[in-house]
Amino acid sequence: HQHQPYQPHQQHQQHQEHPEADPQAPVQVSLQRSANQMWGFRLQGGADYRTQLTVMKSAAFGKLHSGDAIQSVNGQKTRQLSHAQASSLIKESGNSLTLIVVKQPGAADSLQHIRPQGKPKFKAPKK
Repeated sequence: HQHQPYQPHQQHQQHQEHPEADPQAPVQVSLQRSANQMWGFRLQGGADYRTQLTVMKSAAFGKLHSGDAIQSVNGQKTRQLSHAQASSLIKESGNSLTLIVVKQPGAADSLQHIRPQGKPKFKAPKK
């Protein structure tokens, strides 16, 4: 029984089998919350604004980041939804929410990790 020689081009094929390596691949994000808790992110855009529905601000446990494009909410595609319709879907989803998002390149550098540097400087306005 013979061993196959090592073929470097197989590495490239292996890369394609892992969709998470593609930054444009949609990702499922599942969030849970307790009854009186907020979801921890804000929406931006919608069909009525003629823009893609995206995450504006997020403190959603490191799973969502500002700029992530929301493609579906609990299985319902967001392409035709107005901002208000998408907000309602999210509000009506109870304590678990499933989103399909396309991550923005560079958005993974969450804003949560930014820390102030040096002392804050305050300047009083001149009267």
